[in-house]
Amino acid sequence: MCACLLSFFFPECHRAKNYDEEESKSSLTGRAVVELQEALPRARILYASATGVTDIKNMAYFTRLGLWGRGSGFDSFKTFEKSMSTRGIGAFELLAMVRTHTLLEAATAGCHNRRSC
Repeated sequence: MCACLLSFFFPECHRAKNYDEEESKSSLTGRAVVELQEALPRARILYASATGVTDIKNMAYFTRLGLWGRGSGFDSFKTFEKSMSTRGIGAFELLAMVRTHTLLEAATAGCHNRRSC
């Protein structure tokens, strides 16, 4: 059972796409979205956008997907970005399919956040 007290829904989340770990390169929206997620580690996050990811660097604000960081195959977003950018569009499609399957399994098991399972 999750002891989450807050849930955040980011509609039109693609507006945060210009996030960069270097503050001077990051948009205000991107920085605010990431800071909110870091400040509230137990809050549930829902990203929603009809705009597809066209460049891997635009995924940096998706910190809660568990694709990089603790418990994943990549130390940081930079290592994830480097690995994925060399693999082409097929890797993006495979990533989307695998992530969707993982989320469906987690929802079935009653887990809504990979890091809280």
